[in-house]
Amino acid sequence: MDFVQTTYGSIVVVRSVTNVANISNAQQMKDFLLGFVREDYTRIVFDCSNIETMDSTFLGVLVLIYKQIYGKGGVVALMGINESISITLGLTKLNEAFKVFPTLQDVVKELI
Repeated sequence: MDFVQTTYGSIVVVRSVTNVANISNAQQMKDFLLGFVREDYTRIVFDCSNIETMDSTFLGVLVLIYKQIYGKGGVVALMGINESISITLGLTKLNEAFKVFPTLQDVVKELI
């Protein structure tokens, strides 16, 4: 499994144990996150602190999850993004969809 999760109250934080988020693990991530959607979690945070690169396939998975969670009145957020991912989010305007937090402490402070 390339992903692990930790729950903080109603927030699920998902972290990649690899340093890439791309087509090679996008389907696994999709299946992993859809499990939380089916369990009615509405606050999902993807911890990007280990991620060096993220491709469009992986971003597509995050958008899919965002649409499903947003439709339930929830939040999908990113945490610990690097400059490369920040630039990609800005170019694609996804920085307007996802809340972005620097640390877990910031996530918990705002989302709980």
